[in-house]
Amino acid sequence: MSATTQTLSQINQCQKTERKYYIDWIRIISILGLIVTHSATLFTSDTLSAVNGGYNPVLAGIIQFLIGWRLSLLFVVSGLGTFLALGFRTGPQFARERVRRILIPLIVGTFLISPVQIYLGLLRVPRYNHSYLEYYKISLIGLFTRGSFGVPRESIHWAHLWYLAYLFIFSLTLLPLFLYLKTPRGQKIVTAIASILSKRWAIFLPVVPLIIADLILRPRWPGGFTFVNDLANVARFSILFIYGYLILFDERIGKAIDRYGKVSLIFAAICSSIYVTLYFSHNLPRRGYNLPFLLLAAVRSANAWFGVVGFLSLGRKYLNFKNKLLPYATEAVYPVYVLHMPITSLIALKVVYWPIYTGFQFLIISIGTIGCSLIIIELLIKQTNITRMLFGLKPKPQESKVLKESTYQTVSE
Repeated sequence: MSATTQTLSQINQCQKTERKYYIDWIRIISILGLIVTHSATLFTSDTLSAVNGGYNPVLAGIIQFLIGWRLSLLFVVSGLGTFLALGFRTGPQFARERVRRILIPLIVGTFLISPVQIYLGLLRVPRYNHSYLEYYKISLIGLFTRGSFGVPRESIHWAHLWYLAYLFIFSLTLLPLFLYLKTPRGQKIVTAIASILSKRWAIFLPVVPLIIADLILRPRWPGGFTFVNDLANVARFSILFIYGYLILFDERIGKAIDRYGKVSLIFAAICSSIYVTLYFSHNLPRRGYNLPFLLLAAVRSANAWFGVVGFLSLGRKYLNFKNKLLPYATEAVYPVYVLHMPITSLIALKVVYWPIYTGFQFLIISIGTIGCSLIIIELLIKQTNITRMLFGLKPKPQESKVLKESTYQTVSE
């Protein structure tokens, strides 16, 4: 048996039997961090928030410090989960599972959850006096007659659920590549990549494609999470999604991540500090194909990978364990993410006017959002297989068919 064939056999065995608990934990922490960040934006100058409280510079600084890699980590973790999922599914099975676990909750959230958040934001517009039903009717008419999606603001949009849309598109469009990499010929390519990345300092080479993509696309496409008009983010997140898929192919890549984890965290802190300093000193360069902006774009692109390597190394070292909380949190964190934004805003509508320190308001809103979301999940979503399906959960064990598959089934797959 050739070395490549042996390696491929080991990979398939790893995919089928070895549980990577740190992936679950990092995904949970990443999504909870996203929810907490959304609560913190209520106390910044973010004009996209449906509610605004008093400005808190500490929360604003934390958000800007983390912005360089928190979303990048989420897409890498999604790539890791995809690798594990394809260890016990064929391509068509994987595609069907993505429809059930991602597309259906995305559609439900886009038409039932996100409109509440958008409407709460519209209430901040002076003299806006439409009822929710009037707003929803106008949005639906605009979607089906003019194809308006997200623009104008009085329209249907996936809002905070853009991550699910991007993840679903990446999962299907990149599926042929992922299946090819599992073949003996594709494995030779992965083995060569792993051989390079295992060399001294080579784990930082993946920043090069990220930098190139940002230098070309970022000046023209600043963001917005509408996919078709968001090519810079599409390029970055799809590259990181592929990186996540490749990491588990060869343990040499994991060992390189462990070896340079501390250095990566230092690099990430330096890059984030540069951006935060420019942000608070109001010296961010003008967007465009000019040297200052391109230099900053390169720094932020590199920062995305530095943060990923650093936190993956921490997860591999400290989070590869299971306890009683993990199974519950792994299942609950997905519907919490789908539900949380309008709940955050509804709680904030009262709390931001309380005569207490904004930091305490932030804690109350964050904890209240997670708590209320969990109550809704337990009392409503988990009760029937239909509601479970609508929010991406597996059927109840006693009512589901017997499935011959691994226990590792999370949205990040």
